[in-house]
Amino acid sequence: AVSAAAGGRMTETGLSLGTPHYMSPEQATAEKDLTNRADIYSLGSVLHEMLTGSPPHVGSTAQQIIMKIVTEDVPPVTKLRKSVPPHVAAAVAMALEKLPADRFDTASAFAAALTNPGVVVGRMTAGAAASKPSPLVRRWVVGAVALGILGLTVGVIVGRVTVSTPQARVVRLDIIDSLNVVGRCCGAGLALSPDGSRIVITLLTEEQRYILATRALNDGEVHPLPGTEGAAGPFFSPSGRWLGFEVNGQLRKIALAGGPAITIVDLGNEVRGATWGRNDTIVYSDDEDDKLYRVAASGGTPERITEGPQSTFHRNPRLLPGDRKTLFALDAPGPLKDIRLAILDLETGAVDTLETPGTMAQYSPTGHLVFTTSEGALMAQPFDPEASAPTGLAFPLAEGVHLRFDGTGQFAISESGDLAYLPSVESERDRLVLATATGSTEIPLSPANMEHAAISPDGRRIALELPVDGGRDIWIYDREQAVLNRLTTGGTSLFPVWTPDGRRIAYGAQVDSIPWGIFWRPADGSGTADLHWAHTQGASVAGFTPDGLTMLIRANRQGTSDIGIMAIGDSSVRWIVESQFDERQPRLSPDGSWLAYSSDRSGRRAVYVQSVFGESGVHQISTDYGHSPEWSPDGHTLYYGTNRAIMAAALDVGDEVRVLSRTTVFVGNIDFARDDTNYDVHPITGELLVILHDEEQTPLPVHWILGWPQLVEEAA
Repeated sequence: AVSAAAGGRMTETGLSLGTPHYMSPEQATAEKDLTNRADIYSLGSVLHEMLTGSPPHVGSTAQQIIMKIVTEDVPPVTKLRKSVPPHVAAAVAMALEKLPADRFDTASAFAAALTNPGVVVGRMTAGAAASKPSPLVRRWVVGAVALGILGLTVGVIVGRVTVSTPQARVVRLDIIDSLNVVGRCCGAGLALSPDGSRIVITLLTEEQRYILATRALNDGEVHPLPGTEGAAGPFFSPSGRWLGFEVNGQLRKIALAGGPAITIVDLGNEVRGATWGRNDTIVYSDDEDDKLYRVAASGGTPERITEGPQSTFHRNPRLLPGDRKTLFALDAPGPLKDIRLAILDLETGAVDTLETPGTMAQYSPTGHLVFTTSEGALMAQPFDPEASAPTGLAFPLAEGVHLRFDGTGQFAISESGDLAYLPSVESERDRLVLATATGSTEIPLSPANMEHAAISPDGRRIALELPVDGGRDIWIYDREQAVLNRLTTGGTSLFPVWTPDGRRIAYGAQVDSIPWGIFWRPADGSGTADLHWAHTQGASVAGFTPDGLTMLIRANRQGTSDIGIMAIGDSSVRWIVESQFDERQPRLSPDGSWLAYSSDRSGRRAVYVQSVFGESGVHQISTDYGHSPEWSPDGHTLYYGTNRAIMAAALDVGDEVRVLSRTTVFVGNIDFARDDTNYDVHPITGELLVILHDEEQTPLPVHWILGWPQLVEEAA
């Protein structure tokens, strides 16, 4: 058959193989039931090329060619070759009609038309008009084209496809020219435009920097968005013309048609999810206190719109229809299974907690609440936004959706009935390395979701957090014996710190009836954990003076975080840094005389140094956005984080502190923490102990579901 030789053939699974230039639309969309009219189309394509010198549709990639075959009309042959007789042009045009029924039914009829001057353009035009799909049909044809593209035996395979029903198709797109980022930094790592025609994903470049990129449904290419370097947490405006995102503590927006990124508000903190209302107001979660705020999309002063204990997190808001209410995830320190979905009434401030145990949710105009569970399942549940209540049972849409460490589900839905999500990473592992500016040495330890690694004073052991039974515990890794031992059990234990003699580990924990407390216990696992200080709002130990007699702490107090010291055996605190600003990540210099910390006192987070005893002023170390300070062993270098890099500030330390130089010493996929630095400095060699998250190095497919509500209807 002509279609097998020139256009292609069908596999048993329904995928089309062959040369795209000569495929009929039904072959391109992977339809199984083909007729001889597909051969007529392929024959017409060959004749078109013989007459004009080119196939009916051309493009730089197979994807573009297939898209044109399905969505674009074939230009008349006479437009390219005026010498072609009108009846020949009309016959070729009829052979190349989109719908098989509008083509010749046999090759002999096609041949007869080529020799019959009575065949006129009018018939061709009528057929073309009859075959032109409606906007809705054309939209689904675009989705089907993606399926046809995937089966082509051409140079670049964009992905794989599973066809569920004629109305619902799953498209998996493998990003192969850049690295797809799961979104460990802020909010979801992907977004769908309201009309479902475009997806935005977060990529990781070869320089280990985040950047946003966009791909249209009818385009096989991924296009980075200039002006979004370092960005994360993308979200669309209701019109789909603007894209919001967070970068370096700023909430910004950029027009997809082009132009520079515009700063909406300078927060000085990360954003834990955002949503853009039709009233041109943005509701977002501020990492500073994990509460919800709103601000005009044109800029202005943010307004805090949720309250509650500082230990309670309000994240990932998604507005409901009418913009009066917003969904969000209500979280407290502890297992992901404890996260609940909640709804905030923006007019009254009332919060209703849903019984649905979800980690992130979005309302679909189809009348469903789409949400992720703590196990990574993607669910759809009939939902009444006016009553703020489910109206039916939840139905699973997909398993194995990737969740961030805080439960943020990596999925997005559009108003047009589309859904996209990122799958979880199989055998996800982190790597622990000792790094310098010239290279790194890997430590043979690679469990999943390591956090807050701290190296012992002698450099032989490493304390770190690992997830266990829905919570987190402190473990000790012996580098000489290559043995990992569990130190704490039950509840949630965070932020391990070694005593100067290396005999004990101090940490913050939530156990039993204690809301939060600072504990310590022998590092060899003997004895029991002793409660040093109980605190209702959250506190952590950050270090010790060189003699080990005084503890440096950070604690939440009246909506902000302050820094203090307390003598061992004494529960009274002397506050060193307390203000209306938020001070975090304190670190004592090796001689115990200088205090480094991060603060938002200037309007955005930066790193500062001051005397522990208040004998000097406050010195800003980072020039712009900065956090997570750590001292070198000699006290003459202060490291700090900025975006995905670690900087080294060489210091002249005397009666005052002066910065001599600033140098980038490490760039990588580090998950900087809000309350702690999440990296350490070897107390002897000065190497950086860094956790690298390998999940961000794995190219991930984007699963794009077209018409997912059909799946729910079939299961009902």
